[in-house]
Amino acid sequence: MGNALKEKEFSKAVIGKIEAIGCENMTVQPNQLAKIFKALGDENRLRILEMLQGEERCACMLLDEMHITQPTLSHHMKILCDVDLVIGRKEG
Repeated sequence: MGNALKEKEFSKAVIGKIEAIGCENMTVQPNQLAKIFKALGDENRLRILEMLQGEERCACMLLDEMHITQPTLSHHMKILCDVDLVIGRKEG
């Protein structure tokens, strides 16, 4: 798949998620929208979203692919979860 096509599909998925958040809450408040865009403004968080697109992955897989520390991943995941772009779950 071409890089441009992959980026376009990823962009559509992110926009769809933002629209879904708005539908669940009836409207997206400006402060919530600002938080979503702030969350999307970090390259690591965009990489995490891209890796999670279409499939669930454990933290160890994300850590291996991204070459970041576990506390850094936890920080990014918390931000993504706080704006409902990612749903995290703990196992074990």
